[in-house]
Amino acid sequence: MTIIRKLVDEALVARRLRKAEVEIEQTTGAKGIADALETIQTLLMKLVKQGDTSLRTQDISLALLQETLAEARAGRRVAWATALPGMKEEGLNSRALDERFENETAAAKRFAYGVAKEIKDEQE
Repeated sequence: MTIIRKLVDEALVARRLRKAEVEIEQTTGAKGIADALETIQTLLMKLVKQGDTSLRTQDISLALLQETLAEARAGRRVAWATALPGMKEEGLNSRALDERFENETAAAKRFAYGVAKEIKDEQE
């Protein structure tokens, strides 16, 4: 999705620049060039503002995602700690418990990556 957005943004910039070039060619004299330069400056300022807004949005999204992942991991640890006494009674040692936890983490990652891939494929 990010790649598509970048390509669309680049195409829009190229389109605006072509339009500005046509306007420059069509106008004559210093006033026409000054107007064209002002138009270009305005377009560039809009692009900078859009880029800044996009970066801020991505920063917020990343921070929220990191918080969500941290909470999910902490929640799993609490749930695991609650289940730990019962598993120890079943005869599992610390190494087996750690391995089981990591295997379940790996399975959860595979599931999440699979869902993300499905969503990505649907968007394409």
